[in-house]
Amino acid sequence: MVRTVGSRSGARNVRVLSPAFIAKQWKRGQSGNPAGHAAEYGEVVRLAKSLSVRAIERLGELMESDDERVAAVACNMILDRAFGKALTQRLPVQDSLEERLRAMTPEQREAEAHALYDRAKARLLQDRREREDRGEIVDEAGYTVAPAGQAGGRDNAAR
Repeated sequence: MVRTVGSRSGARNVRVLSPAFIAKQWKRGQSGNPAGHAAEYGEVVRLAKSLSVRAIERLGELMESDDERVAAVACNMILDRAFGKALTQRLPVQDSLEERLRAMTPEQREAEAHALYDRAKARLLQDRREREDRGEIVDEAGYTVAPAGQAGGRDNAAR
């Protein structure tokens, strides 16, 4: 298909467009400036890159400043450029126990219940050993029968 420029009827001033021109034409819906930068943007970027070595050298000099604020800002700027800015830590959204259980399979729930039981049992054994080390008398159920240095009945307050 030969593409032309001129009136729609093609009756006057008809010029045939070159294939190179047609290849460079924008397609329908295509932007001529997809990045959205002004024409001077590329020039500014090149200039900034050419000055970047001197800027880092100057920041290095400012790191040795007697003013601690200036030195701290210079250090932070160099670290930001060397390793990237630190990401702000976003706290995870606290989900409820119900939501977590609902998201688990029955097998996962069972495994979580066993793990919880094992942690509780270990903690109770540790607590019992600590009380026995303090000299308290502890029955089989883990209750303190008599505080250290006393004899007597079951201590209901320790339940």
